[in-house]
This record gives sequence, C-alpha cells and structure tokens, in this order.
Amino acid sequence: MNKSKYLILFDVDYTLVKGSKIHKESIVEGIKKIFGVDPPIEKLKLHGMTDQQIVTDLLKICGVDKKIIESKMKECLTAIAQLYNINKSTDKVTLMEGVRFLLEEISKDNDFIPGLVTGNIESIAYGKLSLVGISQYFSIGGFGSDHIERHKLVEIAVERAKAKLGIDRFKTFVVGDTPKDINAAKKAGVYSIGIASGSFSREELEKYGADLILESLLDKDKLIEFIKSK
Repeated sequence: MNKSKYLILFDVDYTLVKGSKIHKESIVEGIKKIFGVDPPIEKLKLHGMTDQQIVTDLLKICGVDKKIIESKMKECLTAIAQLYNINKSTDKVTLMEGVRFLLEEISKDNDFIPGLVTGNIESIAYGKLSLVGISQYFSIGGFGSDHIERHKLVEIAVERAKAKLGIDRFKTFVVGDTPKDINAAKKAGVYSIGIASGSFSREELEKYGADLILESLLDKDKLIEFIKSK
C-alpha cells in the first residue's frame, strides 16, 4: 500500500459548484412520476443531505409507507437522474471560488488523488461538474445513489480508492461546507476540512470539530500544507 498518497474527497454543492435549480426540480418531478405525490421540498433544509434521504423524508411527509418507499427507491433515483440529464443544459451551475486553481494544482502532483463524496446521485454529480468543465479531475467517489447515510459514502469512496489505487484510509480527507460533511468524515475515521463558503460560518463549522477550516478554496496553499503534514 502506497502511504504517500492522499485521497481528497470533495463535496459537490457549495464546495465545488453552486446554483443547480434543475436538480431540485428533478427530485420533485421524479417523486411525482414514481410515487404519484407532490412533495413539499421547501419544507426541508437540504444542505448536506443525500438524495436518498431527501426522497425518503419528503415521502414520509406525504404519508407514504416505508416499505413502499424502499421498494421503489431505485426506480425513483433512476427517474430523477434521467430528468436531470434531460434538462441539465439549462442548469445555471457555476464554480465556487478557487476550485479550478486548486484542482489544476493538485492534478500536477501524483501524491494527490481527487475524489467525490456527495449526496448527489452519481450521474447528477458528474453532470454538474461537466457543465463547469471539471468532471475530468474525478474518477473515484461515493454518491447519494450508493447509500442513504453520508458517512457510508465516505467509506464506499475509500474502499473504491483502495481497490483501484491502494490508498491508505488514514490519508483520506473530506472537504465540504456543512456539518454533515464533518460528521461523515468523523464517523468514517478520516480527516475533515470545512469550507465556510456555503450556508455555514466558520464558527458553526468549528462546533462540529473540523480538523481544518478555510474561508474558501482560494486558500489552496493552506489546504495543501495541512494535507501534506499528515
């Protein structure tokens, strides 16, 4: 196992990109199509939730039985992904500050392996990244289509990296903008880097015990220095 490698698992929404309206619309329309109910998505705080958790919580609000939710979840996720990919050309996704510079920098260093840990369904995550021209940097990840629990996505991404590249679990870093990213990293036993560029402040992220907190990914030198110190 090559212990000089660093697996850096990025969240997508409000860490790498922002502004996806089509994703939310696709969730609503996918639920309508598969379950025949109109979900009140405005009632949920979506930050850091996996798509499976969003679908589950919305259907519970609508009074749908748990067994029915579970039996149709895969079909619903497929419908949501299809709806997003049909309409993604109209999505107004933009890069968060510093992302392109950071990815360009770490892609030059063979010690760094960029990956994804996101609540997004896999094809939606890559769809968003393709819209802003950064999907080529990522070939490993854990996605909302893999599991309902976010910390399980970290574990899945780590196992995929180990299988593909031989990455040491304890040289893994989760980079995200919500307490759920930090908690997922902790539960999975890896380092967490909080980015205070989304809906949560530095002070809020500090409460959850992130190993490092940055104002944005423009602080790429601090991020790289921290990672290489481990």
